[in-house]
Amino acid sequence: MTDSTGKSKYQQVLVLENMVNKLETILESFGSREKTVMHIVEMLETIVSRHSPDNNELNEIIDILVATEGLERYITTLMRYSPSSTIPGLRARVTAYDAKILKAGAGLLVVTGSHTTSASLSGIFFYLTGDPRRLIKVQNEIRGILELTNDIIHGPKLASCTYLRARVDEAMRLTSSGPSELPREVMRGGIHIQGQYYPAGTVVGTSSWCDARNQRVYGDTDVYRPERWIVDEAEGVTKEHVARLKANFNPFGAGPGHCIGNVFAMSEILIAVARTLHRLGVRRTPGSMLGAGHPSLGWGARSPQQLHLKDAYITIRHGPEVQFRKRTTGSLGE
Repeated sequence: MTDSTGKSKYQQVLVLENMVNKLETILESFGSREKTVMHIVEMLETIVSRHSPDNNELNEIIDILVATEGLERYITTLMRYSPSSTIPGLRARVTAYDAKILKAGAGLLVVTGSHTTSASLSGIFFYLTGDPRRLIKVQNEIRGILELTNDIIHGPKLASCTYLRARVDEAMRLTSSGPSELPREVMRGGIHIQGQYYPAGTVVGTSSWCDARNQRVYGDTDVYRPERWIVDEAEGVTKEHVARLKANFNPFGAGPGHCIGNVFAMSEILIAVARTLHRLGVRRTPGSMLGAGHPSLGWGARSPQQLHLKDAYITIRHGPEVQFRKRTTGSLGE
């Protein structure tokens, strides 16, 4: 559904969220804020008064803003500069967080702040050590572009290691840090998804483990093939093909609930892998199958070329077992 300007509801929400950010900046810049704040409050109250409580379109936008904390920040900002103001119809929709919710949120932040990185590194080194030919190739790229270990920092040189990034992306595709769905409740008015209607209150979600194995997007989904992420017209990998892969690839989530530290986390992963491979030789411990799939494990976990994952909202895994030693010519993994 669109409004008279052609904007969808989602676009309207993004505009309103942007207004929240701009409002905070504007209010901070004014020397005398009272008149400005009161004008904004009056304008908002007028808009609200024109809509009846059963206006589905307005209520849906308000619900989304509450869910993304945009409305709460908007009201908090206004109240900071005009404590006496009230915003009928909106303020009542914002509920306070109790201690239970705060504790749960804090616990989730502690886990998610480290889990994605640690789970990804497990997958990266599992697939690195399971493919010596590609391991040598990525080592040569890192050592050719980055002469010294101290050169391995966030920046253009590290970003130019395209094969390293492809190996990381492919390993993260196969090693979802949160393999099950991230549940979301359908808001007032319901929603249509791919022709199917879901009423308000329905819990929906998409499993990242399943997304990463979508055959319509990736084709050979169970094959570890980093080259799929690198544009190479000679090999039939076009820009459009890679763009489609990236559009489906959301290791840090998507939408309002995506990981706000995703850029830092990816940089942390790339630096950790690059420095390790620059300084050390690495190989899978001879004879070790720790973490690998096995026919006895059942559907989805039979392949020894796959890192076996267990879903506990976060990813539970054991392995791989690898060996490192200081880099010398002909060292482990070279």
